[in-house]
Amino acid sequence: MSKKNKGGNKTAGPKARWQKKVAGKEKLELFFRHLENLEIDLSDNELTVESYPPTQAYEHMEFEQTLSRVFDLEDEDCVPLKRAVEDLVAAIQDAMMEVPTDYMPNRCDRCYHADCCHMGRIHLSEEERIRIIEHLGEPDNEETYDRYFEADDDIAGFYKTMFKHVKPDEPKDEDDTQCVFLRKMFNGHMGCSIYEVRPKVCRDYGAAYCDEFSVLTPEADGD
Repeated sequence: MSKKNKGGNKTAGPKARWQKKVAGKEKLELFFRHLENLEIDLSDNELTVESYPPTQAYEHMEFEQTLSRVFDLEDEDCVPLKRAVEDLVAAIQDAMMEVPTDYMPNRCDRCYHADCCHMGRIHLSEEERIRIIEHLGEPDNEETYDRYFEADDDIAGFYKTMFKHVKPDEPKDEDDTQCVFLRKMFNGHMGCSIYEVRPKVCRDYGAAYCDEFSVLTPEADGD
């Protein structure tokens, strides 16, 4: 139950206390109302606080402002603040020792549908495309291009080609498509048929990226 003062009101919390302290101090109140970012530089022992008041619109422009202050944690006036930062760092270190409950390093191996291979635009470079064609032992011509690839204008200008997508044998929904190189493996899972020469975008896409898998098979004993 909350404590009450003589006037019958609940004891003021931290927010209520600073609201009273900044009353009448327009700029300071503006800073606290829109406080958004805290940055701790452990190397230089500095704490930076930043506030982003609303953008002001004018006839020909918009005006944005950032209010900030940097605290030198080695300053004698910042001893309480330094202790608070030390306590926060210690709490972070304790939290880091706990393994997240959703951590599953083997979830790619357990993913039944190979969900990442159902993403609509899987890009590859020209060098990677040639390496795949050579791996397949097929001629590099228009027919093989149309069978496996599609042209795409990547807005960043790096990629010009992506894998062709086809309708799965077991679609998850009416809009579901999959990479043309996805096949059912010996264990019943879907897997990449050109795994050894898969492009870098596929190599970089690991379990840490994927948290929307549709079906995971049960873990084997000892996993």
